[in-house]
Amino acid sequence: MAAVKTHCAACNQRLPGASDWEPPELWVPEEGEFVGVVGMTRMGKSTWLKRWLKYLMAQEVTVYTWDPAREYSRHGLRRERTPLGPLLTQVTVSEVLAEPELLRVVEPDAELPAVAIVPNEVRPRRVDIAAGFAQAVPLILEHAPKGRVVLVVEECGLLEGNRQAEELLQEIATTWGKEDLAAAFASQATSQVPDRCRRQWRKVVAFRQVDTNDRAALTRLVSGGFSQRVARLRPHECVLADRTVAHGEALEEASAEGAG
Repeated sequence: MAAVKTHCAACNQRLPGASDWEPPELWVPEEGEFVGVVGMTRMGKSTWLKRWLKYLMAQEVTVYTWDPAREYSRHGLRRERTPLGPLLTQVTVSEVLAEPELLRVVEPDAELPAVAIVPNEVRPRRVDIAAGFAQAVPLILEHAPKGRVVLVVEECGLLEGNRQAEELLQEIATTWGKEDLAAAFASQATSQVPDRCRRQWRKVVAFRQVDTNDRAALTRLVSGGFSQRVARLRPHECVLADRTVAHGEALEEASAEGAG
């Protein structure tokens, strides 16, 4: 891999380096904004996402999650060292297929839906996770209430290899923004998320990643400096890259650098 460049060749503007990336503050995504949340297991992704979802709920945002591990709602599966999330309603794939209006359920202690969609099985096989995602998640687009809506898709890497699930993942990233929906795509491995989906991310929240393929994907997506910073993070540390801020020329240089 080529040495990391420090300045843009076209404008001589300094490119962000490994020490320039900061932890993210919680925010409400703009309509049509897509975010990647990546990092190795036990590094803090789901903990951060639960905190973010709680914040969004307090900001009067409708939230949904595709939740294969049943950890994002207060009715989820309790595990040691894994606190349950803040969502108020949990529905299985079969339940939402039979009664899509469950996606509009507002609990007595809430003002808007906050729904976790889970596979039918408590401990589903990978094939069941991908199939359930492809069946149930499209109903959100039709049945979500008007207003700000954020969808979190967990474990995107488990959808790899299922054509329908991968196509839906890419469809969410490329067309759902036109319906004013925002989404976050979470994965242990950046490289397992389809490239067409990754390219639509405006922001990347990254926890520790050391795998060569994942770091190369982050270099192409953001820059070599960002990839270096992410590899040095400690557990539960994360940094944010806003891809809308960087120079187009800088991003092109970073992409070429990652391919070198």
